[in-house]
Amino acid sequence: MLWFDECYDEARYRFESSLRAVAEAALLVVVGTSGATTLPQLMVESALRAAVPVLVVDPERTAFAKLAEASGAGRFLRGRATDWVPRICSALGKRWG
Repeated sequence: MLWFDECYDEARYRFESSLRAVAEAALLVVVGTSGATTLPQLMVESALRAAVPVLVVDPERTAFAKLAEASGAGRFLRGRATDWVPRICSALGKRWG
């Protein structure tokens, strides 16, 4: 949880390493977040600027889902993480395993 007088830092939130990972990623998978906090927003924006495909898993169509679909390279998967994440991991394992 991030309180009003706090800021994202590396020790607690892995802020810098998260943004570096996105810059080096082949795919960004966003699972179950509304994107109401800064770090997820920055990660998605960074991925889209770098033309990294964004895959969004959520029961509801979020702002991230709309951005992913609008990018042309992203996709929104409506549903629960427990349903989609194992399938995504399996598919990625077959591709890069």
